[in-house]
Amino acid sequence: MLDERTLLFEMALLPALLALVIGSLRSVLPAEVRGPGIWAMALAGYAAAAMLVLPREVPDPRIVAVSNLCLVGAVTLAGIAVHRLLQRPCALLARTLTGAAAYATALLLTLLSLSQWRIALLMMLMAVTHLDAAWAVAPRVRERGRIAERWLLVGLCSMGMAALLRAYAALSGSFGPVTLRSGLSAVNTIYFVALISGIGLASVGVILLLMARLREEIEHRATHDSLTGVLNRSGFQPLADQAVAQARRHDQPLAFAIVDLDWFKRINDEHGHAAGDAALAAAAMALRGALREVDVLCRFGGEEFAVLFQATDEAQAAQVCERLRVAVANAPGPGRLSASIGVAAAKGASIDLDDLFRRADNAVYAAKRQGRDRVVRASMLASASSAGTMQA
Repeated sequence: MLDERTLLFEMALLPALLALVIGSLRSVLPAEVRGPGIWAMALAGYAAAAMLVLPREVPDPRIVAVSNLCLVGAVTLAGIAVHRLLQRPCALLARTLTGAAAYATALLLTLLSLSQWRIALLMMLMAVTHLDAAWAVAPRVRERGRIAERWLLVGLCSMGMAALLRAYAALSGSFGPVTLRSGLSAVNTIYFVALISGIGLASVGVILLLMARLREEIEHRATHDSLTGVLNRSGFQPLADQAVAQARRHDQPLAFAIVDLDWFKRINDEHGHAAGDAALAAAAMALRGALREVDVLCRFGGEEFAVLFQATDEAQAAQVCERLRVAVANAPGPGRLSASIGVAAAKGASIDLDDLFRRADNAVYAAKRQGRDRVVRASMLASASSAGTMQA
């Protein structure tokens, strides 16, 4: 049987349990995922607001004041948490000041014995905050259509509409302040059920969203180099296979370059491995900045990077590689960085990625032999070799 004591108990228990679950997830989430801790604190605030009035038949005004403070804090934190979880800008100061002003006004209304207006004010704050958060979630539902955003949206709408219902009921006199001696009206029942359901649905949406972020982070770490942030071999290979297939299908050229940092061991020996790591990160950033959006950059290992140029012949790729060489030379770091770059290309059905790698690698060695800090084209090596053979 539904009564106010049972519903208040559920209102205290469910958010508390969900706060523990979401709070525990923080230990496995990457540091850059922001919002779960704030949402957990919001849930704790909802639980505390209900728990404070639960044991009392007629709550003391001082207890009600503390309960209202917990409620205002929970509502404010919930709005902030949703925007943080969605990685959207959030007017933190404005939200905090709005919550503080609403609570101060609620205290004044309590002193004036205007409980109905106090309830309406707090419920309007809850409604506006949760419906504003729902408005922020709605575009994500249209863009991605993931179940996490859908649950979050439904939960926030349920909480917002429940608050609107109670605000209307308070102003129209449909029911008065909640006391455990009063009978449970239909409006009161709908309010509590919608609010508890909304908290549960929204929290499940938050958990699913966090799990999706964790899965994305695991996939990112599996395919990207942790030091430089560029693709590693595992992430590069599927993109390279796809580029080869597309170039063969459309009879387009495909170029491949190897960028090898010169005298990198000397940086580690003279300045330490921390300086070497910083130099690698700076070189990767410089390479990314000099490449086109269609180019694919990968750290092959050590001080060696690889670049795949789609729909680009060897001459065009060599021009881009010259920009890469200059960018590396201008990259900040201990001493002066430089790079030896070898580039090779093929077209259409003749493209073989292993052959491109071998030819580009030979070109890198040629660049090293010729004095480093230069770009060498594989076709030029082949031409020089043919000319030498003919002269012999």
